[in-house]
Amino acid sequence: PGGERLWYSLRDLLISNFIQTNSVMYRWRFQNGLPGWFAPTLIPGDWYWHLLHAESGKIAYLRKPMSAYRRHAASLYARAEKDHVAHRHEHGLNELHTYSVCNAHFHNRYYKDFSRLARGVFADFVQDYLKTKDDGLLQEGIAAAPDFAKDFLSLLTEQRMKLPLSGKNT
Repeated sequence: PGGERLWYSLRDLLISNFIQTNSVMYRWRFQNGLPGWFAPTLIPGDWYWHLLHAESGKIAYLRKPMSAYRRHAASLYARAEKDHVAHRHEHGLNELHTYSVCNAHFHNRYYKDFSRLARGVFADFVQDYLKTKDDGLLQEGIAAAPDFAKDFLSLLTEQRMKLPLSGKNT
């Protein structure tokens, strides 16, 4: 958790997005414009920016309150707190895309971390499938992030769990 020490690293951000967006300050590193691979659909967007800026150096954590955060029902993550499976149904493919883009940007240096995060998305896709009996979202996820999907499905195989999928992308 943030605030336990003064300095943090990119690796710490891969474990937890402990930086509140409303109080972050960056030394902007994209003086010549945003990278060509940037897309506004990458989520979680704040975490993505934190990672890109943390690549340049350490992160300082100021322990004093810098702003007030007001939660409201229309915010992107309000639904995630109530029903993470429904949230992932709506935003999970974009999350997988973000993990893939970040993994490519960091040249696989943090592959295990991004794969671990992607497993959470795939697990929620499985929960969605179990509720709806429609494996379309899971199949789209497999097609969108095949390496992360392979890791997830390997983990299921290791634990002797089976998914009754349509077989399109398995």
